Amino acid sequence: VLVADINPAESGDAISYISCDVTSEFDVRNTIDAAVSEHGRLDIMFSNAGIMEHQAPAISSFNRATYDGVFGVNVYGAFLAAKHAARVMVPEMKGSIVFTASSVTRSYGHGPYA
Repeated sequence: VLVADINPAESGDAISYISCDVTSEFDVRNTIDAAVSEHGRLDIMFSNAGIMEHQAPAISSFNRATYDGVFGVNVYGAFLAAKHAARVMVPEMKGSIVFTASSVTRSYGHGPYA
């Protein structure tokens, strides 16, 4: 098991750890490559990164930096994870890519995009 997270202090000692900013294609590519290098293959890629704006203003007052930050992690990060996992899984003709969704989907006003 290889865990990728932006916060290495939370990793503990029982797992392999690599720092990964999911908005960085360089980081995501390196994370996938490290998993394959360490374990010989990639069986499952579980994409679980996500953020929300806790005090989300009305969409009319959202600024571009906030939008880019939330969209970058929640959408672009998931895209990069799938892209680079598929890059190594498709040639092997096996593997699973899993995405999680948040319970925030049942409420409104937390994201600056639909």
